[in-house]
Amino acid sequence: FNRLNSLVVLNLAYNQLSGIPAGIFSPLTKLLDLYLDKNKIQALPANAFSGLASIQGIYLTYNNLNLIPRGEFRELSSLRELYLTGNSLSASDVSQLTEELGSIVHLD
Repeated sequence: FNRLNSLVVLNLAYNQLSGIPAGIFSPLTKLLDLYLDKNKIQALPANAFSGLASIQGIYLTYNNLNLIPRGEFRELSSLRELYLTGNSLSASDVSQLTEELGSIVHLD
């Protein structure tokens, strides 16, 4: 993604992705929305979304996601919407996210 630093929307939904390398999106400093819906992502690595200073929406629905590292979204001060429907997150994971995401407008 090194040459896509002006990209504002990235749609990687329905690509059968099984994981996300840590920091893969860091060159995308102007990215506003990231769609990763309906892949096969089970766990997020620490710093999966590092560098996404402008990100407003992350869509991770229906991925069988069962692990989100503590503090993963803490540095994303522009994040307003986080969609996690259809994953295997525990109630404590969701509670943790609610505590961390003070600026979030929509958590699903």
